[in-house]
Amino acid sequence: MFEEFFKANRESANLARKWKKKTGRKIIGVMPEYFPSEVITALGAYPVHFRGTQMPLSRSDTYMQSFSCTTTRTILEQALNGEMDYVDAFVFTTMCDNQQNLAEVFKNLFPDKPVIIFLIPFISSVTLRQEHLKEQIDRSISELERVTGNKFTKDGLKKALMLHERLNTLINNLYDIRRRNPGALSAYEFYSIVKAGSFLPPEEYTGMLGPVVKTLGSMDVKDVADRVIISGITPEPLELTKAFDEIGLHIVDDDLTSGTRRFSKGALKGTDAKSLDNFVFGGSPCSTLFDPSKDRRSYLLDKARSNRAGVIMWQIKFCEPEAFERPDITSYLKENNIPVTSFEVELQMASFEGIKTRLQAFKELMEVQI
Repeated sequence: MFEEFFKANRESANLARKWKKKTGRKIIGVMPEYFPSEVITALGAYPVHFRGTQMPLSRSDTYMQSFSCTTTRTILEQALNGEMDYVDAFVFTTMCDNQQNLAEVFKNLFPDKPVIIFLIPFISSVTLRQEHLKEQIDRSISELERVTGNKFTKDGLKKALMLHERLNTLINNLYDIRRRNPGALSAYEFYSIVKAGSFLPPEEYTGMLGPVVKTLGSMDVKDVADRVIISGITPEPLELTKAFDEIGLHIVDDDLTSGTRRFSKGALKGTDAKSLDNFVFGGSPCSTLFDPSKDRRSYLLDKARSNRAGVIMWQIKFCEPEAFERPDITSYLKENNIPVTSFEVELQMASFEGIKTRLQAFKELMEVQI
């Protein structure tokens, strides 16, 4: 049932090339989050999302500081190795300093591939924020029209919104199944399914996802102990999720930028200023977005209590937005009697024995506290 998704992740570049040849569509590389893929689909193109990969670094450190996170450094490594040769243009968001720096590096190293920057405003005025987002999306659409050779139309947008609404619903259904019945699939299976959507055309991914969600939803519910929530940017390296399965820690929910933070927003509703603002700043709190109206501490506390779970902070080394918030969140959760721990990873890690030892100790701690 899951092999198609495993294969999509193993052969992502070849898969994207195959679909490009089959469909004749331009491919837009998206450096998430949070650019609305619906706009790319509406223009008859195909979005591919890059979040880094588990690969050794040999060339990227020539162009980026060694204290840049390995998400951005491995993305650059992929590009330098020719693994993004099928991409026609790149869209970057300004969710962190590393992403902004990476966009400028791409401009210089790959001048034949347009680089579009979607600037997310971090200002307290919602009105000004909405006006700025509208300017950004209009400019991005204009640049994408030149890349794709297609016009952005109301009819194209309507079809794209319907497709992505269906996709977003299926992903959220998958999350609901895991919360209700975490024993239905392993952590590795779950995040393999979610990650595969980064490389597949949305209509193809939706077609694969529907039967899986239906099958999992019909399974008998079996309660599990040792329940945890993972919090961070992205569950990379993906192989590390197998450590949770081996130890018997059940990931029942997450607070990830590539997970619930993204999918809790829902699909884009339109390209007007209010809809764009709801899409970018809606959903659960995110360390990469400035929104003083949301408290990530209480959000995680409520999530932990409702799931009867401990919290594990999945920290990618040199990720400043997460590093700034982690101490305060950790203290807050401990004060409210929620078991919490953290570990730090680099994406090119090959051995996880140290982290497995830490997770085993945390499991034993939870068995006492929860």
